Amino acid sequence: MSKPFIGMGKAPDGVDLPLGLSMGLSMHPRAMDTFGKMTHQEKTAAIQYVQSATTGQDAKRRIENAIQQMEHGQTTLS
Repeated sequence: MSKPFIGMGKAPDGVDLPLGLSMGLSMHPRAMDTFGKMTHQEKTAAIQYVQSATTGQDAKRRIENAIQQMEHGQTTLS
């Protein structure tokens, strides 16, 4: 059974953004620019990376990590 989604609704390209990731991107223009340039597959992978967190603290850490990587232009997150 999948976890319930909490986010901002449907994005124009069909990728739902978790609220925390959306807020993080809005505060980091370079990361937002990188996210905007990512392919649908890369965006989906980034969102799944955040949503696969097992705790709230893990989700926060993953969002911070994703934002930091996107700030440096990385489109494949780890």
